[in-house]
Amino acid sequence: ARLNDEEFFESYKAMTGKHDSRYYVRGPLDWNHINEQLAEPESLTSVVYNIIKSQLNVRAQHPVFGRGDCEFISLGNSINRKMLAYRRMFNGQTVTVVNNLSGEEITIQPLEIGSESLTDLLTGEKVTFPLTLSPYKYMWLAQ
Repeated sequence: ARLNDEEFFESYKAMTGKHDSRYYVRGPLDWNHINEQLAEPESLTSVVYNIIKSQLNVRAQHPVFGRGDCEFISLGNSINRKMLAYRRMFNGQTVTVVNNLSGEEITIQPLEIGSESLTDLLTGEKVTFPLTLSPYKYMWLAQ
C-alpha cells in the first residue's frame, strides 16, 4: 500500500479496529529505525521525544493546563505580533505561558506578566525580570 491511499487506510482499520481518519494520511512506521534513533541521545528523534515526554510530565502534574479559565495577555503593540502569552487558572493555581514566535530576542517586563516571582515549570529555574526570551523560546511560568 502507498501512503495516503485507500488500501493503506482500510488495512490499518482492519489491523487496529480504528476508524480515525487521521490515520489515512499517516504511512507505516519503521519501528526498528525509530527505536535505533531513540537509543541515540543526540539524534533529533530522541531529543524531540524527550522534550515532549518532559512536557507531558509537567502537564500531568498541573491540571490547570487542561482545565479552568484562559486569559490572553496583551504585551504592548511592539511585542504583540511576535509573542503569544496567556494565563491559565484553575483551583487556585495559575500558569502563565509565554511563546516567542519570532526569530528575534524579546524582553518582557514583570508588569506585563503580572508577577515578579515566577519559576519556569519546564526547567525549574527561577525567572528574573526583565525576562529575555531567545528566538522561538517558550516558557511555562508559575508562582
